[in-house]
Amino acid sequence: METTTRKAVARESHRVSLICKYHGVTNHRGSRITVQRNESNAYGKDPNKITVSWDYAIGTSENYQQAVQTYLDRAGWAGVWVTATTGNGAVAICAGDLS
Repeated sequence: METTTRKAVARESHRVSLICKYHGVTNHRGSRITVQRNESNAYGKDPNKITVSWDYAIGTSENYQQAVQTYLDRAGWAGVWVTATTGNGAVAICAGDLS
């Protein structure tokens, strides 16, 4: 799975990974995904941490890709990002820039 955006590549984006975590439905909220930098504990709270509602019209992989793309858009990062699902979510890494 690849997520691509056309904004300028941030140097920082080549040194981080993104962690996506699935949160199941509760009595008050539907299913959702949170996305944040893997290194957020070392640098303090991730200002770009986001929560995205689960889209039941698309598949699991597509939900994670969509959540990662939303994070990238908010952070202003670009490049080719590869997203892989894990046992309780997904991980995204930058595979390179668009050039």
